This record gives sequence, structure tokens and C-alpha cells, in this order.
Amino acid sequence: MLPDKLEKLVLVILAAVFIGLAGAAFWQQWSTSQRLRAVRAIALTAQGSGDSPAGAAADSAASAPAAPVADSLYVHVAGAVVHPGVYGLRAGARVINAIEAAGGPAPDAMLDALNLAVLLRDGDKVYVPTKKEAAWQCGPPAVPAVGGSGNSGSPAAGHVVNINTATVGELDTLPGIGPSLAGRIVAYRNEHGPFADVKDLVKVSGIGEARLQDLLPYVTVR
Repeated sequence: MLPDKLEKLVLVILAAVFIGLAGAAFWQQWSTSQRLRAVRAIALTAQGSGDSPAGAAADSAASAPAAPVADSLYVHVAGAVVHPGVYGLRAGARVINAIEAAGGPAPDAMLDALNLAVLLRDGDKVYVPTKKEAAWQCGPPAVPAVGGSGNSGSPAAGHVVNINTATVGELDTLPGIGPSLAGRIVAYRNEHGPFADVKDLVKVSGIGEARLQDLLPYVTVR
């Protein structure tokens, strides 16, 4: 009887060991499968969010150009600046802002020839002369300056201003010509060459026939 009981006990033990090993193998395989499913789900979720309409819309919004600035004005900056060209500025910008927008003055720029505080208007042109150009234009004033930065008077009696050689300061002494308009006259002259006739001043933006008639007694070309 004893051997039969021992044999049965051994069989029970072997069966238990086999069931335990089979269960462990099944659990390990099931756990691995679950982990793989979780990894695939995360990968698909990440890919789906990148290709979704919301993601595409966000990418499109990020790459879209900035909207134009409201109440902006456009000015042409030329001469001795780092990057000459047309620039959009906020309303209320001054000459110094236009020069900064163009990358700042070039090494040979003569900023003292300009009134950097002048307010700009849409369509203005800012010309920054070089030191050589400023030296070519300089010389003793043909007439004394009247008032402060602007001028509402006229040159001294018997004196006329040669618009082909006058500096911004000298042109500023003419009736109705402020620093901004004087700068435009110099810029036009630098770009197109000397004036052939005083009546050519009407080609400068801001000078019409009425203003020209006021200037004729005080200007000349040589």
C-alpha cells in the first residue's frame, strides 16, 4: 500500500509543478502582449495628434505671416544706411526710427546733416548723406538762420540761396521750408543731380506752384 500512495503523491506534486510552470509562462506572455499594445497605442496617439486638423491648424497658424500693423506708414530710406529700402513704421515715427528700421547708419553716414526728430508721413523719403556728400555741401551759410529748428521768416535782404549747393540748414531759412522739406530737396538733388531751373523745385514732394512762387525771390541756381 505504501508504494502506491507514494506514487500518487509524486504524481500530484509533478502535476502541480507543471500547472505552476504553465501558468507562469502564460502570465509572462500575456504581460508582454499588454505592454506591446500600450506602446502601440501611445505611438498611434502621438502620430494622430500631429496629423489631426487641430495640429495642422496650429502649424499653419505658426507659419502664417504677421498681420500688418494698424495705422502704419511706409517710407523710403536711402543713402548711407545698412539696408536701404521701403519700410513700414507705426504712425508717429520719426526720421531716427526710419534709419533704425533700415539697419542703422552706415559707417560713413553724416547724421548731423538731418533732423532726426522730424515726424514722418506716409510716402516720405529719408536720404542719409555720407560724410563726403556733407562736406561737399558744407560752407559758410549764405544767410543767417532765423528762429529755431523751423523757420517762418525769409533770408536777409539782398541774399539768395543757391539750391544746388545749399545745405539742409540753409534751405531751412527759406519761407515755408522746414527741416523735413529741406531734407527732401537735398535728397532729390543727390538722386537726380543739380537743378537746371529753380522751377524744378515743384518736382520735390511737398512743393507746389503756390509755394514755388513764394520761394522764387529767394532762390537761384548756378
